[in-house]
Amino acid sequence: MNGEPTPKQAVRDRKTGDLLYKGYNGNLVLTDRGVVVQRGAKGLLLQQSLRGEKEIPYDSIVAVQFKKGGMMAGYIQLSLRGGSEAKRGINEALKDENTVSFQFTSNGRFQEAREIINYRVERTKNQEQSGSPRDADPVARLRELAELRDQGVLNEEEFLAAKKRLLGQL
Repeated sequence: MNGEPTPKQAVRDRKTGDLLYKGYNGNLVLTDRGVVVQRGAKGLLLQQSLRGEKEIPYDSIVAVQFKKGGMMAGYIQLSLRGGSEAKRGINEALKDENTVSFQFTSNGRFQEAREIINYRVERTKNQEQSGSPRDADPVARLRELAELRDQGVLNEEEFLAAKKRLLGQL
């Protein structure tokens, strides 16, 4: 595994080193333990959800969906183990509590966030001691990735990248 992507577009907290990515309906904060989704007044109005923060450990994230902004807003959506995320486009995704939307001018910033999250998720998986047979069996893991692709959770590019990483561990 190569080194972590260098953050160039995030705001870095001087005390903690956390990386802040400001979106339209909320913010993503990348900590050393996980991703914090922060909501303010726009999140309350757009999603009818509570204001505040939700911390998601890297080991709970199974996929990161990224949709570039253009005519419509873009979004980054975190798919969680055992969770059910919105799967029917931007309107439904905007109501998902694990999604942050952004304007097209922030495409590069949130693509950077996606790359860092993916790196940290993979690093966390590699650091964990695998006690479950499912995790120890690369064929079962590959089947799981294919199912996520078939369900639309992973796009083809994400599936191929995860497959390459998995095969590289053999």
